Amino acid sequence: MWVSLITAGLGIVLGLITVIISLFSFFALGAAGGLFIILLEAGVAVCAWMAGTQGLPAGRMVLTVLAALSVLGGLFNAVSGVGTGVLGVLVGVALLVLWWLPSTSEEMKAKQAQHRSTPKG
Repeated sequence: MWVSLITAGLGIVLGLITVIISLFSFFALGAAGGLFIILLEAGVAVCAWMAGTQGLPAGRMVLTVLAALSVLGGLFNAVSGVGTGVLGVLVGVALLVLWWLPSTSEEMKAKQAQHRSTPKG
């Protein structure tokens, strides 16, 4: 959970930097892309928090899809020689492995059971 939150936080900071640079250079498409990155990373952070603290499997599924897309994008960038493709691949693979470790699955089941047994109201 923490690795996902840290990478999402870094993504949000990079998105903010993209928006600021784009606004100063009057490049509206770059600002829109930066806002998209911010929203996407905020969604990643929410999913990681929900999966990590309440054991919600839907959060882990969304994170799995996004990490797989990150790996594919990183591979594409590495092949085309654009950006930091290798770093994106390594981070995506690390997140995939961490979210699907048996210990993570057991912890999520325990938190989900604890969340269900807690009285509401």
